[in-house]
Amino acid sequence: MFKAGLQPSDFEYFSLFNLREFEEIVLLAVAALSTNAYTITIAEDLESETGNVVTTGAVHAAMQRLE
Repeated sequence: MFKAGLQPSDFEYFSLFNLREFEEIVLLAVAALSTNAYTITIAEDLESETGNVVTTGAVHAAMQRLE
């Protein structure tokens, strides 16, 4: 997931804005996937990276909260 040069330390920056952990991870996935950052590809990427089931609905809800 950290293909675009993003590192776990980048979480500290986003924490200043009181984002939830999942929202932070979604935001980092969007940055890493760049032009391929569609809901389904974000969910698939997060599933492969974390080993947890990630639904497209959860990704969509997190993206709406980030607006």
